[in-house]
Amino acid sequence: MGSDSLQTRRRFLGGIEGRLCFFAFSVIFRVMLEFAYKDFVVPWYETTGFPLVDNQAKYIESWALYVGLLLFLPATVRKPSDFLICLAFFVYIAPLLMYYGFTDASQWALYCVLAQYTIMSLMRWGRPVPVPVVRRGPAIALWLAIVGVVVATSWMIASAGFANFNLNLEAVYEFREEAGIAINVGAMSYIVAWATTVCGPLVLMLALRDGHRTLALSIILLHVLWFGISAHKAVLFFPVLVLFLYVFFKHSRALSLMPLGLCLVVLVSLASYYATESLLLSGLFVRRVFFVPSYLTFSYFEFFEQNSFVFWSNSFLSAFVHYPYDDSVPFVIGSYLNDPTGWANNSFFSTGYMHAGLLGVVIYGLVAGAMLKVLDSLVTRTVPLWMSLSVIIVPFFTLVTSADLTTALLTHGLGFAILMLYLMKRPSEVRTTGLNLAAGSRSEMHRGAEMSAPK
Repeated sequence: MGSDSLQTRRRFLGGIEGRLCFFAFSVIFRVMLEFAYKDFVVPWYETTGFPLVDNQAKYIESWALYVGLLLFLPATVRKPSDFLICLAFFVYIAPLLMYYGFTDASQWALYCVLAQYTIMSLMRWGRPVPVPVVRRGPAIALWLAIVGVVVATSWMIASAGFANFNLNLEAVYEFREEAGIAINVGAMSYIVAWATTVCGPLVLMLALRDGHRTLALSIILLHVLWFGISAHKAVLFFPVLVLFLYVFFKHSRALSLMPLGLCLVVLVSLASYYATESLLLSGLFVRRVFFVPSYLTFSYFEFFEQNSFVFWSNSFLSAFVHYPYDDSVPFVIGSYLNDPTGWANNSFFSTGYMHAGLLGVVIYGLVAGAMLKVLDSLVTRTVPLWMSLSVIIVPFFTLVTSADLTTALLTHGLGFAILMLYLMKRPSEVRTTGLNLAAGSRSEMHRGAEMSAPK
């Protein structure tokens, strides 16, 4: 019975690893996005930036670009950048193309984004770069993660406490500002962010790898606690991303699982709306995750085509370049969109243009591509692909959907995640290029030299 089940699973995984299956699921995902936009987003949110404009030329153009880009995407994952470049495509580029085709949005903005995405994709090609290792690095990474979790949790309880503890997803905005004032104090704001986006997922990944179910459950419950105190919904879903990687990509290289998984997200969200008429899941996933970044991207380009670029004067060049606005950029964009209290932060695909126009687009494409190349060089036999992605997926997701590159590297833990992966590389092992997806236990880790990559 067990043998039959194993054979069935192998046939299923083998069947979905082909390019045809990848293409089919990708097309289905685009169709489902279109249905969700027309049947849910437009009726409820049309007056807030989500219209439906009949422009057949742009609609056909958006489909042509979508299919054309699909042809250049990898259908199987062999290194972290394969997964991450597809994640950026399905979570950000696909909704952007669909939004462009349905709203008659700016062609210039769209092609600037596609140029940055293309530069980032091309930069990751070629041989991995040699990366030196740190003696006892894996132990250092583990202790950094544990200390980060303990310090962040202790600080959140001590500073914010349980007076405003809330697990109601619909009420988070009632508590978020007060919780933020209490928690985000000085350096602790960084430690809390890094603990929730990197340290927690990293410890969860190690617990899953070594079969420590109690520890894994404890980390998941800890994320629930962090959500209740901080009132940030995303914290609640970070373990879901790690579990997705563990369940699906630990035994398979099929990137068709990504559009398939996102189809299920859209389907469940819409089903909850039709069954209960609640906007919670569909508003959170369909509108917020997929379409708000698209709307804000075109808004950023529209604003900075008419106003001064920032030239990183709100970041590392603040001592040398005058900042041209009276408030932070997200509030400036919020006011521009007639929402003076709105915090309109957005993807690095639009903030590159915000900083330096077309030059910023090129710079951000090159930097992001170089970062992906470094990540590819950090995959090893003892820290194989699914584990590496567990550490990097949350800050990279934030970068793609809602953060400037410099902000993601520091505040949202992208730089810290890369550092942790660097520390986890073992001195005595031979580097692979992410082909080994099956190293899932401590015993396998010790047998790493005997393992071979799947063909």
